[in-house]
This record gives sequence, structure tokens and C-alpha cells, in this order.
Amino acid sequence: MPYAKRSDSKKKKRAVMKERMHAFKEGKMHAGSKTGPLVTDLKQAIAIGLFQSGQFKKKKESAKHESKGYEIQEKFEKARKDAEKREKKHKKK
Repeated sequence: MPYAKRSDSKKKKRAVMKERMHAFKEGKMHAGSKTGPLVTDLKQAIAIGLFQSGQFKKKKESAKHESKGYEIQEKFEKARKDAEKREKKHKKK
């Protein structure tokens, strides 16, 4: 059975996943290509099955979230430095 597409029905995706898990249980599932090494780990077999059935989603981090995290980190560092300066002033008095 070929790979399932994102637009395919849920039944087809489940059928592809079922077929892949059946191949794993029989010891016929290969990693990478048909001639690649056999899959021996259940988690790896599940990941391959989900990917081939079109149910796997890659995690994406948007640039917007990354830049906000960087800005927040800068604010914390600036606040820490300001607090250190205030402590030094109070110790001198």
C-alpha cells in the first residue's frame, strides 16, 4: 500500500498505519529504504508508520516566538544588572 496523503480519509490513514505495524510485527519493516536495516524498536516503527500514513506533523517554531523569547531574555538580563547596580549603591552608603 502506498503512502497516504494529507487529504486522504481517516480510514485510509488507519489502514496504512495498520499495514505498517503488521510489517513491523512480522519483522519485515525497513528503516529508510527497502534495503535498509530492519526496524527493531517499537517507537521507531510507530514514528515511521505515522509519517507514512500522513498523520505525523513536524513541530515548527515561528520566528515571531523566537524573537519574543530573545527580547524577554534581554529584559531579564537588564533587570538583573540594574538590581546589582542598586545593591552596590546601597552598600557604599
